[in-house]
Amino acid sequence: MNYRDCFMKRASERKIVSGISAGVEWMMARSRKSLGLVFSPPLIGGTALWQIRLLRRLLGHRFDIFSYSYTGHCGSDGNFSLSASLSDSLAMLDLAVEFSRRENIALLAIASCYGAIPLLFAAHQRGEPIDGIVLVNAVTNWRISTLWRSYLRFREVESKWGLAPRDIYRSVYDYLNHLFPGIISTKQRSFGLLAYDRMKIGRMFHEFFRLSPLQAKSLPHTPVLCFYGRRDKVLLQMGSENWRDYEKQIRYLCPLVQFRPLNADHYLADAKLRQTLMADAAAFFVSALNGY
Repeated sequence: MNYRDCFMKRASERKIVSGISAGVEWMMARSRKSLGLVFSPPLIGGTALWQIRLLRRLLGHRFDIFSYSYTGHCGSDGNFSLSASLSDSLAMLDLAVEFSRRENIALLAIASCYGAIPLLFAAHQRGEPIDGIVLVNAVTNWRISTLWRSYLRFREVESKWGLAPRDIYRSVYDYLNHLFPGIISTKQRSFGLLAYDRMKIGRMFHEFFRLSPLQAKSLPHTPVLCFYGRRDKVLLQMGSENWRDYEKQIRYLCPLVQFRPLNADHYLADAKLRQTLMADAAAFFVSALNGY
């Protein structure tokens, strides 16, 4: 592996170490006198650096942050698919385990939205090597029937599309913009920073309908803190009928979970709320280290 050191803005004492392993670009932000290493899968269309910026307040609580860019994103090789994100996460969790053992510090994790799927998948596959996990508005599955009903309701409310192929394409595009505002770019032809020409579109559609990476998998020994926004339309439209149903899904995967509902949407737009969430996540990590 090749390593390079650079410094974060306004925090010259905190290094970011980065490299490429198995074709996947990774980054690790170092805090002073670290209590543990926080492993964090990124969002689709996001990058390792974005993820570190989102979680940078954890550095002030003395936690290192490790993230990476999925296949097809930025400095990582290949083309993106859902199955590629799972194999990427297995390889990167192995690397994070190696780093934490080398530094003799605990391994923790945090993930939001789709990032929860590769995190829970990798943790299960590797025999629960993580001491505590924080989930934020976590998507853990999708029900095609619920998504289909949601899309049809969206079409009905808008009532401006016909059944021609071009209208159907446009309505699907607008529906995705409705779920993920500001992320899909027509000018750049990308989903976030993921360019369309680095996506295996056909394979992704096949995996979306057939792939169930978390089916019959659970983490019976790992303590989990789950935040979710009660105004999060993405979670409900991705497959949960109500919040009781959503909690049941999470509890099936993570029996040692405690929930923290928030008065927030999927994107946690309020800066003060995000600051409080990071402080609560850090406190949970400390409690996990003390034998939660």
